[in-house]
Amino acid sequence: MSSRTRLKTLSQQTIDDNARFFDRREDVPVYAITMGVGTILNARQLLLVASGTAKAKAIVQAVEGR
Repeated sequence: MSSRTRLKTLSQQTIDDNARFFDRREDVPVYAITMGVGTILNARQLLLVASGTAKAKAIVQAVEGR
C-alpha cells in the first residue's frame, strides 16, 4: 500500500508567494507534507500547529467552532 502522506515539491508560484514571510530567500521552504483527509479521519489524535497570532482565530474556529 502506498502512503497517503507524501512529501511534495512546492510550485515556483507558491515559493514566490511565501517568500514575503522570510527574511532570506534561501529560508523559504521548497517542500511540503500533504496528508489526505482519509488519513486525518483515521487518526486517533490530531495536533494542530500554527505560528503567529494571526492564526489564532483559525485554530479556535477549527477546534471550538461548528
